[in-house]
Amino acid sequence: MRKLILLAVIITCPALPALAQSSDDNNRFEVFGGFSHNRVDTGGPGDGLAFAGDEEHTGFNGFNAAVVGNLSRHAGLKLDVSGHFKREADADFGICVDGTTGGVCFSPRARASLYNFLGGVQFKDNAQGGRAKPFAHLLVGAAHAKVTFDNSACLEALGFACLTDQSETGIAGAVGGGLDIRLSERFDFRAVQLDYNPTHLGSQTQHNFRVGIGVVFH
Repeated sequence: MRKLILLAVIITCPALPALAQSSDDNNRFEVFGGFSHNRVDTGGPGDGLAFAGDEEHTGFNGFNAAVVGNLSRHAGLKLDVSGHFKREADADFGICVDGTTGGVCFSPRARASLYNFLGGVQFKDNAQGGRAKPFAHLLVGAAHAKVTFDNSACLEALGFACLTDQSETGIAGAVGGGLDIRLSERFDFRAVQLDYNPTHLGSQTQHNFRVGIGVVFH
C-alpha cells in the first residue's frame, strides 16, 4: 500500500504544469456516476467482516461517482467516491443458547458497508472527437468499513451477550481503467470499469476487485 501511495505522488506532481497546455478542443472536465459491484475480501471465517462465513470474497453492490479536471489532452486529476453494501438476511453462522425450556438457536442478521474516498490521476484522450475512449487511473485515499447487527434476535434474557457493531477506517487505493463510448457531444456511456481496490483495515490488507458501468457527462 505504501508503494501505491508513493507511485501516485510521483505521477501526480509532474502532471500539474500541464494545466497551461489545456485547449478548447479538449474536454476540460468530466463527471461520472453509475452502478458498481465490488468483490470484497472478507478473509473467510474469523477474519475481516464478521458475517462472511466460508467465502474469502463476498459480492457487494453499490455506486461509484467521480469528477475529473483535465489538465491536458491526456491527463487529469480525479476525485473518486464509491459505496458498496451487503445485507445478510441470515449470517453464515448460528448461535445456540441453552434456556430453562431447552436450547434456542438463531442466526444474527448483519448489514455491511464499504466506502472509498480516493484521489489521483486519470489518463485518457480528452479530445472532443472520437468514438471509443479507453482510460486508466491510479488513485489513493481512505476506506471506511462498517458491520451492524440486528439485535432483535438477541437473547439477553437467556444470558447471551448481544453482538456489537464494528467499524474500521484505513488506507485504500484503486488501480485500473475502462472504456467510454461517446453517445453525444455531452454524454458518454461507460461500458466497463475494472479496478483492483486494496484496503488496509484492522491491521490487514484486503484485496478487493470492483467493476462498474454508468454515464459520463462532460
